[in-house]
Formats: sequence, structure tokens, C-alpha cells
Amino acid sequence: MENNSITAATPEELRSGELGRKLRHYNYGFDGEYPEQQYIRLNARDGNGRLLGGVRSFVFLYWLNIETLFVEADVRGSGLGSHLLAEAERQAIALGATNAVAGTWCAASPETNRPTPDVRIGINSHGSYGYKGRPV
Repeated sequence: MENNSITAATPEELRSGELGRKLRHYNYGFDGEYPEQQYIRLNARDGNGRLLGGVRSFVFLYWLNIETLFVEADVRGSGLGSHLLAEAERQAIALGATNAVAGTWCAASPETNRPTPDVRIGINSHGSYGYKGRPV
């Protein structure tokens, strides 16, 4: 161990995906093959092209992982966030997701965290809403 070093991964190393491939191939021996991570990145714009909000998420191991959901203050309450989540869920289900988890930096409204009946959701945040996901 004394000749080894730990450094930050370079952008080239991150783009190559080598570490993830190594882990995936190792895990195949235990779990069998599973799909690679698939990104779902959605934007909502108004008629003038103004960015109103969006979702940054991915599907991995049959889970929709919602990393970011944002809606501009002047259109909050209009249902835009719910529409963004619904489209992310629709695409995730098409990719094989059966569960979802949302990670947040702040206390997002529990009202927007209502998945469709065919997706189970958990909330991973700096606070907890006690949301009970519906079984698939």
C-alpha cells in the first residue's frame, strides 16, 4: 500500500467510464448482467424559449434517481414540476425502472413528490417528509 497514491479522477478518466465498467463486470458475477445507467434530462421552456425548469435524473438498477428538480418561482404552483416528474417517470418506466428516489438540498414541497401508482418513491434529503411510497 505504501507505493499507491490516491488522486482526483481526471476529466478523461471520468469520461472513459472505466471504473464503472470494472465494477459492473465484477458485480455481474454476483447479480448477473443488468443495464447500464441511462440519463433522463428534461427542460421546460415557454413560448419565447425561456428556461422555466427541468429535471436531471438517471435510471440505474431499476431505480429512477431524481437528482435535481427546479421550477422558476413565477411558475411554481402551475403544475409544471408535476409534469416534469411525470415525464421523467414515464421515461424511466420505459427504461425498466420500478422504483424512484429523489435527493434534494432543501425541503421541497411534499405535494410535488407524488409519483404515479406504478412507481415507488423514497425521499433522500437533509430532512424527511415521512413519505410512504406505494407498492408497485
